[in-house]
Amino acid sequence: SVMAGKASVNLSLWKVTPVLGIVIILTLVVSMASGNYGFEPVVAFDALFGHSNEFIKNYILNLRLPRALVALFSGAVLAVSGLIFQGVLRNPLADPSVIGITSGAGVGALTTMFVFSLSAFWIPVGAMIGALIFFLIVMVLGAKAEFQPTVLALLGIGISAFGSSFIQILVVQSDLGVASALTWLSGTTYAKGWAELLQYLIWPVILFIPLLIFYIKTLDVLSLGDDTAKGLGLRVRSVRFQMALIATLLAACSVAAVGSIGFVGLIAPHSARLLVGNANQKLLPVTMLVGGLLLVIADLFSRTLLAPNEIPSGILVALIGAPYFLWLMKKRAA
Repeated sequence: SVMAGKASVNLSLWKVTPVLGIVIILTLVVSMASGNYGFEPVVAFDALFGHSNEFIKNYILNLRLPRALVALFSGAVLAVSGLIFQGVLRNPLADPSVIGITSGAGVGALTTMFVFSLSAFWIPVGAMIGALIFFLIVMVLGAKAEFQPTVLALLGIGISAFGSSFIQILVVQSDLGVASALTWLSGTTYAKGWAELLQYLIWPVILFIPLLIFYIKTLDVLSLGDDTAKGLGLRVRSVRFQMALIATLLAACSVAAVGSIGFVGLIAPHSARLLVGNANQKLLPVTMLVGGLLLVIADLFSRTLLAPNEIPSGILVALIGAPYFLWLMKKRAA
């Protein structure tokens, strides 16, 4: 099965979930109180229940709360997407970027902006279409090889390289909006509100997560290897395709909301494994919470580290993610 190093604490779900929940709530409150216009966390908490003046109430309910929730939900769906890809590809290093999804979403987004010169409203639509097209290309090419994990990963790397070069060409060609495009590509929670939350994040959680609660066990069977899984009566090809499709849609929703943020889909499932072991049914809720928390923390620091300037959250996640990734490799090698 997909292991995170040798160590894993194997705590019970009933211990881990409430603790993570409380940490997330506290982080959200601190996040709502912080930024270039800061106030006491208590004030932020009061504002949620309407016990404060109009200005602070509006400021928190219309600007800071939705932004923090966008970070929470984006992190959660990205993390689950990563968990599924790691199971489907039987590769502990898989995440949405490995199979070319993030790259495809970037191509789609920039194409809508610069090739079709559509308004910002269409960027997320373009991102989703791009992600799906890249996914389908990988799947069509990988179908002959029965969607073998190694083949899919190699195809993903190839199509990612193609996507990245296409993105570079678009960015170089268009002087207009390069800054906004680059910010979007590095992944940012800046100025995100209720619209993003409702359009791209709430429905995938409502739609796919209940589905996954039923389906997630199949990843445990897949981890036994294709032959064993087939012997146990699993339709390996169709399960691998369906799960990868769900993971792609989840990743595309997140990219549509906040741009392409790497590493969350990689780090969150591994951190969850360190806490609750390898059973995917336990991993699903914990991975969601860890991914959400990670992005809420990144969002908080993106606003406070260089206030009043902002650092794109995606850059901060990469700063935390890359060293963790290297440490993980070292542990696996040990």
